[in-house]
Parts: sequence; C-alpha cells; structure tokens
Amino acid sequence: VREARLGDAVELARLRWDFEAVNGGVQSRETFAAEFGDWFQSASSSDRWAVVVAEPGPGRLCGCIFLQRVERVPRPGGLGQAWGYVTNSFVDPEYRSKGLGSVMLRFLVELARAKSFEFLIVWPSPESVSFYKRAGFQPVALQHAGSGDSPPLELLLS
Repeated sequence: VREARLGDAVELARLRWDFEAVNGGVQSRETFAAEFGDWFQSASSSDRWAVVVAEPGPGRLCGCIFLQRVERVPRPGGLGQAWGYVTNSFVDPEYRSKGLGSVMLRFLVELARAKSFEFLIVWPSPESVSFYKRAGFQPVALQHAGSGDSPPLELLLS
C-alpha cells in the first residue's frame, strides 16, 4: 500500500472503470482511460488530490481510495486549514474480504493527519457503512453534537 504516482494512471483508470461498471458505461474504456489520464496528471500536480493504492505486483493495482483536499476560507489564525473528502474506495473482487481496504484506509487517514486535515468526510454506500465505522468514522450529527457547530446540510442540484 502506497500513495499513487503518475505512472499509475492507466491502472487507476481501469479500477475506476470497474468501480463504475455496475452503473453501465456511456463511453469506451479507452476514451475514459485517456480522459482519466489527463485528469490524473492535473490532479497529481496539485495538492488537491491524493490517492492511496494497493499494488500486489509490479504494474498491477488491485485497490484505491481517493482523498480530496477541501480548503476552508481563511480566517484570523486559521490560514491553510482544510478537511478531506474520501471517495472512490474500491478493491478488485478477488482481493476483497482480506483486510486490504482497511490497510488502505488506515494509510489514507495517516496521510490526512500528516497534511493536518481537520476531519474527513465520506458518503458511504449502504454496504460500506460498517467498513467506515470500524475505522472510527461516525455520523456527522454525532460528531457535531454539542460542539456549537451544526451538521452539514445538502442541496441537490440535479
């Protein structure tokens, strides 16, 4: 388990394609891989994205978790504060239920701590709620209970 590198773009595109395959693709794998490669190059050159990957052998990835840095608006004494959005956690089916996802998530949490993120947010699928809870994630309402800070609200735009 390690942080992704630029050379991982093709394998990350494959994992992302497989992750979304259940929803039915609207473009070819090749077209998506090219578009993903452009996006990943841009994302990798910024400090907005980090990706944790699992590599069972050279040149082959079997899992990934993406972490987006979300900057807070500066405030007195609080320049550069950020939180993290955890997304696209995926492990190839043949590697599931072996603890690999937990190892990747622990690595990602330590990476977020090293970057001084205030907190992490994830919108888990119903099937993955227990996975994130085992790692210490809690419902936002519980985290913010009594803190003087209201839980987030959402407005769907589409």
